[in-house]
Amino acid sequence: MAEGAAEHHPLLNWRQAGIGVAALVAGAVLYLLERPLGPVALTPEGWSLIEDGGPILGFLGRVLPDILHPFAFAMLTGALLIPGTLRYGFACLAWAAVDLVLEVGQAPPVLAWLEEVLAPWAGQVPGVELALAYFRDGVFTVMNVLAVILGAGAAWFMLQITARRDDLQHVARNS
Repeated sequence: MAEGAAEHHPLLNWRQAGIGVAALVAGAVLYLLERPLGPVALTPEGWSLIEDGGPILGFLGRVLPDILHPFAFAMLTGALLIPGTLRYGFACLAWAAVDLVLEVGQAPPVLAWLEEVLAPWAGQVPGVELALAYFRDGVFTVMNVLAVILGAGAAWFMLQITARRDDLQHVARNS
């Protein structure tokens, strides 16, 4: 290999990106199977495959979306990064934080605070009413919080084992 060739870093780890996309597709299918249309529908009208809002997969169908969301986006983010435990950890923590905010915002005391703080902005700032509807429509559970943490942790592990060896050797040599 030429001297400068080891310094080249591809823009994308395709294996990690593929896993991330597969997780997103699985999550989309789960939403079609498991989530009813609500005030903030994540599926277009008429696309939900359930009528009564009851999950087909039971408990697993309720928590898998909360595992897959941070997992998929952390994998996609990690696929763009130069490999490294800390870089991957930051990507996973960032997506866990996003999902935890979305979960905790559904907790009744937090929701009451959000409604009080955001009420003056509703109707004036685009997206505020949509965000409030999302939080009102959701149900906070500790299990969903644990699912988010599990998804982010699984992504960190998967990013570690799917990192390219040549990239890791390059990082080690230049650290």
